[in-house]
Amino acid sequence: MIQILQEAALRGGEVLRSYFKKNLSIKSKTTHQNLVTEADIESQKVVQDYLKKEAVKELRVSENEIGFIGEEGLFKPAKTYNFAIDPLDGTSTFATGLEFFSIVIGLFIHGVLRYGVVYEPISNRLYYGEKNNGAFCKSEEGLKKLKIFPGDLKELFFSGGLGLKEEMRTKQSKIYSKLYSHFRGYISLYAGASSIMRVVENKLGVFFAGGPGVWDIAGAQVILEEAGGIMVDWNGKEFSYDLKNPSKIYPYFACHPENLQKILDIMK
Repeated sequence: MIQILQEAALRGGEVLRSYFKKNLSIKSKTTHQNLVTEADIESQKVVQDYLKKEAVKELRVSENEIGFIGEEGLFKPAKTYNFAIDPLDGTSTFATGLEFFSIVIGLFIHGVLRYGVVYEPISNRLYYGEKNNGAFCKSEEGLKKLKIFPGDLKELFFSGGLGLKEEMRTKQSKIYSKLYSHFRGYISLYAGASSIMRVVENKLGVFFAGGPGVWDIAGAQVILEEAGGIMVDWNGKEFSYDLKNPSKIYPYFACHPENLQKILDIMK
């Protein structure tokens, strides 16, 4: 199955590259900071259509057993197999002409998150992971297995994506203020999955997110955990996804397990 997810992400990436730095039709979902473009819509359709076609053949099931939960109004869950798709994670950076964006795909089987892919079309970096089978990155440098190291916090940056709600941003700002003196500094790519991949590559010590949906993080979580990382809520507890509630958000942070208690202590 992982090859099918990879190919779906690559096909979606072709769509995004064709729109990148071109004249876009940009619409606001809720505010000028929460955007959608025709690239999001077309990428999601290409990814979904390919996954549906190939998963039916690979798994030897009917289309009714293949479900989808996607950012752009896609909610067709199924009992057994469910793909969580973000066709363009980092729409704001994409629309601005910045290269930090990706396609994120996760696959749940009987409610268990099993596979994940994150593809960055501009750098042509393809990250993928399978539960209990490791995490890897394909790039122009070749194929490498991913492994997180705890590192010294003072030699790492921390990062975060500010939530759209003022209450969440206020809470995040207080946390970031406490963290700042313990890290090399703060940096934000404004793209969640790409930020998690920088944690995986030991370039960020921790990444905070204020309110993503399942499609934003499921695929990236597999890669993170298979590389030896951990994703928890802001109380340091593991969380589970509610695939029947697409509007549910999941504030979280991602880091190396050995740094978890250090970060929680700083946050107090």
